[in-house]
Amino acid sequence: MIAGAVVQHVAGKLSSMVWDRIGMLWNFKDDVEEMESKMGSLQLALSYADKRSQGTEDEWVQHWLKKYKSVAYAIEDALDELEANAMIWKNSTCTVKFYFSSFNPFVVRITMSNKMRNIRVKLDKIVEQKHKFNILPPSTSKGQDDTGKGRETYIRDRDEIDMVGREREKKDILTKVLQENEDPKCLVIPIVGLGGMGKTTIAKFVYTVKETNIFDVKAWVHVSMDFDLKKIISGIISQVEGTTPPSNTTLQHLISQLDRILHGKLYLIVLDDLWEEGRYNLEEMMNALLSGKKGSKIIVTTRIENVVSTLSTISSSYLYIFDSIKLDGMSNDECWSIMKPPNLENDLLDIGKEIAKLCNGVPIVAKQWIALGFIQGTNGQTLQKIGTEYVNEFLGMSFLNILTSTTLKRVREKLDLKGSAELDGGNSDFWSQIEELERTPCHDLTINCLENVNHLKEASEAKLTHISTLARLEFQWQRGDDDLVDDTNAMTDKTLLEKLMPPRSLQHISIDGYMCIDFPAWMVDITSYLPHLTTISLANLQGCSRLPPFGCLPNLRLFFMRYMPNVKSVGREFYGDYRRCQKLRVIALGSMDNLEEWWTTRSSNEDDGEFLIPNLHMLYAEDCPKLKFLPYPPRSLAWVVENSDHVLPENGFGNLSSTTSPFYLQFQFTPPSREVWRRAHQYLSVIDILNLSNIPCLETLPEASRGFPSLRKLEIECCEDLETLPEWLEDMSSLREILIKDCRKLSSLPESIVRLTELKKLRIIDCPDLSEKCRGEDKHKIAHIPEVKIE
Repeated sequence: MIAGAVVQHVAGKLSSMVWDRIGMLWNFKDDVEEMESKMGSLQLALSYADKRSQGTEDEWVQHWLKKYKSVAYAIEDALDELEANAMIWKNSTCTVKFYFSSFNPFVVRITMSNKMRNIRVKLDKIVEQKHKFNILPPSTSKGQDDTGKGRETYIRDRDEIDMVGREREKKDILTKVLQENEDPKCLVIPIVGLGGMGKTTIAKFVYTVKETNIFDVKAWVHVSMDFDLKKIISGIISQVEGTTPPSNTTLQHLISQLDRILHGKLYLIVLDDLWEEGRYNLEEMMNALLSGKKGSKIIVTTRIENVVSTLSTISSSYLYIFDSIKLDGMSNDECWSIMKPPNLENDLLDIGKEIAKLCNGVPIVAKQWIALGFIQGTNGQTLQKIGTEYVNEFLGMSFLNILTSTTLKRVREKLDLKGSAELDGGNSDFWSQIEELERTPCHDLTINCLENVNHLKEASEAKLTHISTLARLEFQWQRGDDDLVDDTNAMTDKTLLEKLMPPRSLQHISIDGYMCIDFPAWMVDITSYLPHLTTISLANLQGCSRLPPFGCLPNLRLFFMRYMPNVKSVGREFYGDYRRCQKLRVIALGSMDNLEEWWTTRSSNEDDGEFLIPNLHMLYAEDCPKLKFLPYPPRSLAWVVENSDHVLPENGFGNLSSTTSPFYLQFQFTPPSREVWRRAHQYLSVIDILNLSNIPCLETLPEASRGFPSLRKLEIECCEDLETLPEWLEDMSSLREILIKDCRKLSSLPESIVRLTELKKLRIIDCPDLSEKCRGEDKHKIAHIPEVKIE
């Protein structure tokens, strides 16, 4: 029964509302629903197999149960990772969001899509093996298809699609769909974009507008990751004929039937969510669709550009592939149009627009405005209850005290949400207030002025451990930067922190201004006391020289450390005896002037073959001039570096295994040295995004910055001394997007920009001289760029 219990537990997670919301946030809702559907359809077989395995040596059944349990664990890990990323993104304060905003949630899709695909393939094999091993109750027909329908989308001609924005893309696609041509070829219109960008929605819009009623035949098929040509053809036939072919119909018979249906007819077919990259399968599919009248159209939506590249190589006198219509992020105004509810109060407009900016142009994120409770339900009632759940789960656990988001705080105030409290340690009734909190649901607690707490004896009756709903906790001692560590004060701090032991439910903790060199017992053995801890923020701990084993925490996602002058090393004791930081996603370090080394393996050799921080998504290092990661730094997705030259790998990443690779690099406030650029070129050459921000004395891009062959996006912001961009910019031949913001001395673009043929988007903000030139005499330089925004 163990396997059954494990699967039931995971299936429960899949069906819960919070997973539905997280799935929608990262656009994995469809994946989650399909897995839930398949696990639901397998429930009968699971129950039967679990019973059959009791007291029997039926190794096939036991093997199947073992495999199914393994897949269930993989699903749980994936859901856990989605939850963590959603939590970090939603809880991150303004400054952290700024560093994530250029790629997150895009990075999450990139890193998670393969995991989801692999899990679904494994789950499909479980379904197949159920039949192969005859794991069916006697009353179940072997021919019965109980695999479920997945998540196919059926679109009717009379459906009305309400779509905001994407006017240019809609017009472009509709023009191609309605295009009349004498060429006998069938025309294929690919729509490409990351999940959540609106590919399916825009295809639905075109499919349902009355102008497309000119087609004799219209059909919509959801293809999905699991390419099945019989299913695709059967789906088209069932929509046109109104009846589904028998499941035992051969592929050849289906193709012949489809040929008869389409012959001589003008058709519009949508192949939605196509993942298949194999040439043979794609060619076979397209050949089955070539019986129609000239001018027939096929719309393909896909996340993968290589799908379109493969389609383009299929040689056919009856097929023509248009250039891809690629969906990038929407404008802030378009996101706001999606989110803005009717009759919104004026005092909420600014808040709404600020949140729209945080959506980073991703439509599906913008649609989560309902999470804040502003959208009106059908009965005219505000969805306040839903808003409360969302904000308390995601916004109400903001973890970096020193980087507070005023926007989110204003949202909470406007929504009048409960569950947060702030106490002053200097109040005479401080301990009584804690006792009162024990009787009040409290999710979020900040305790200020702990240096003024008196009457420690009264603490025996007031225990934070009794507040079982507490998820986020901040401890703050208000001391100046120059305050010396006093032994008496230090011991008082330790005693006080010992008495303020948090409840086991705590997920986020922040400690600021603590003086003692030692920590209380609950922090030394933190995995036993706070196993659910997700984020840790430490600041101004002037006495601390050695960290507790935070790396042992099984759910640690973010670790932040600032101004701790006595910490010189983060050694192997940080990880404990056997653990590694499997779930750690963010390391943020600031003003760690004396931190010299951070070990990432258990030994200086590569014999254990694995980083102790294998899945890092962001490494932020500000004013850490001595810091080196030994023997190698973690292979982080994103790097944000300021006056921390030695953080970048000096000799690469070694041969140790890791699940991530560099994607985003930002230099800010201090000019990178030639050595830093060398390391970046040599070991981070695969990055997609390069951001240069607030760098003084940067008059042009240095020659040393040349050489990122995979770079797709270049961002230059607030570089007040920047005067020119070099002609060698054309060497960055993969560039698709350039952002130039608040560079007021920059007056022109290089002539070579005309040779950046892949460049699709140019955005210029608050650059008056450059803006004037680009609207006038330099207009010819940017005429080839499809999307130019000058603000």
